[in-house]
Formats: sequence, C-alpha cells, structure tokens
Amino acid sequence: MTRLLWTLLAASLVGGTAWTQTGGTPQKKCSNTAAVATAPADWESQTKDTCGDYGVSLPWIGWVGLPGESCPAFKYHLGAHSDCGTAGASPETDCVPDSLIWVQAKECECTTVTIGIFTVEGFSCKCDDEWQNDGAPHNSMKTVPC
Repeated sequence: MTRLLWTLLAASLVGGTAWTQTGGTPQKKCSNTAAVATAPADWESQTKDTCGDYGVSLPWIGWVGLPGESCPAFKYHLGAHSDCGTAGASPETDCVPDSLIWVQAKECECTTVTIGIFTVEGFSCKCDDEWQNDGAPHNSMKTVPC
C-alpha cells in the first residue's frame, strides 16, 4: 500500500513538470526563446564617498566649502554576452546556458595628499588599474533546437 502511494505521488509530481510524453519518449517542452546579444555594461556601487569636501558650517548659511569628487567603492564591468529573449525565437528553439563570464571589478578610493607629517584626503577618486574577477559569474546563453 505504501509503495502504491509513493508511486502515485511521484507520478503526480512528474505530470506537473516541463516534460511531455510523446510515443513513449520523454521530450522537453520548448520555451520559445533564443539567445539575444547583450552589449557590455558598466556600473558603480551604490556605496560612495565624497573626496575632500573641506569647509565650514556657518550659522544661517549652511555648509561652505570645496566639495570633492564622488567616489564609488567599486566600479563593475560585464562584457558582451547573450541573454535569453524572444527575438529570433521560434516554437522549436530553447535558450540554455552556454558558458560563464565573470563580472569584473575595480576598487576605488579617494586619493591622499601628504603635507609634512599630515596625510589628508585629496579631492579626486582613483580606481585600481586592473580589472579583477569579483566572484560573481554570469551565464552567457545559446540557442538550441528542441
């Protein structure tokens, strides 16, 4: 009796998946999507610092000073790749993972200026020269027939 219940439960779960039974051979349903070229993208982290920003707060006037450059903690880059979309798709195509590409990152910080024995924050932002993998992979996709 228990085996029958497990069999019925398994059959009901399989019946709700994306597979169909055609002539005794399981076939995956097509998603009707295709790989679409995606342009490279660049963006900055939401965490930012204002470099320099020296001045004074005056009564009835507010802040008077020299604001510096806005400096993100990181700059990111994702190269050209393919994502899934409906452009160029047909009922006989599916969009599946092809390869991994990595989001690249550069760490940024405000420059410093040394005056005598004092080091103070400069007014400009400097980012690393080299891009580094930030550990976030992204799937590049490809189109396959169903």
